[in-house]
Amino acid sequence: MRLKSFFIVSLLLFTFSGKAQYFMTKNDFIETYQDTARPSQLILRKVPEEKLLAGYYYVGTQLKLFFNDDSQKTIFSKSVKISGDSVEATEITKFWHNKRPTTFDLNNLDSVSIRKMWISWTTPYFDIDSLENLHTVKTDSLEQEYASKNRFYLELVPLNRDDSDTIRILENACYSLDMADGEEFRYGVIEKITLDSLFISKRFSPEELAKDDNDDYRYAHADIKRINLLKSGGVGNKSVPASDYTITLLESPKDFRYSPCWYSISRVNGTLNFYRLLLTENGFKGISFKEGKYFWFEG
Repeated sequence: MRLKSFFIVSLLLFTFSGKAQYFMTKNDFIETYQDTARPSQLILRKVPEEKLLAGYYYVGTQLKLFFNDDSQKTIFSKSVKISGDSVEATEITKFWHNKRPTTFDLNNLDSVSIRKMWISWTTPYFDIDSLENLHTVKTDSLEQEYASKNRFYLELVPLNRDDSDTIRILENACYSLDMADGEEFRYGVIEKITLDSLFISKRFSPEELAKDDNDDYRYAHADIKRINLLKSGGVGNKSVPASDYTITLLESPKDFRYSPCWYSISRVNGTLNFYRLLLTENGFKGISFKEGKYFWFEG
């Protein structure tokens, strides 16, 4: 039993404090600790040309600093604070518990290696500011496009007059609908609602919308036969007959602020994801589509 425990402890220590595989340039170090938008991310490299972001959550992560005068220091990564050309950090001098605050001149820093680290993920480097600007431009364009046009929506009120079960069919949102002609739409996008018609497509993303070989389907409002609401947990659907509702066409007021589709930034991998609302049993939920799969909005 003692031998087994010793083996487990030894394995954990090896995994935990194995050979350093990553390093930081001086500029990487400065960018990491001057960017307050990355509280738990390090800018790392395996080779000089490859710039990475790494997420970590272990407070004992250690950096080994190499200076131009050939001196070295080992510090806790979470303790670093940069003020001008001065850096303050908690230095590890000999033993784990024997640590003290230290300061050094940033101009004397040459490079940094990762001494101990528990990495939760790595991704190619991305610039948050540039991504934020792109996100703002794309999102603003969606809002301006909506505000500049007259839009309609369909309100389905249950015949039993329980208003809590009212369903709204909104442009640019997603629905699973069965139509009177037998056509079925799963994650169908409401492209346009007019005085007498409903235009639906099976194109989720803006890239798909640009394709000319995928026409919209046109139906009368009364052609909706059944609305399928995704159940909690994403397994199965609750089928609701449209005949249980009265369908009313309403014009969206200019101050009717909803977001049927939007962009969101993943701060883990730097991707800009496009989302649409999907009507479920528990109301609208955001979903994105990637590589043939749908994902919930987690922002």
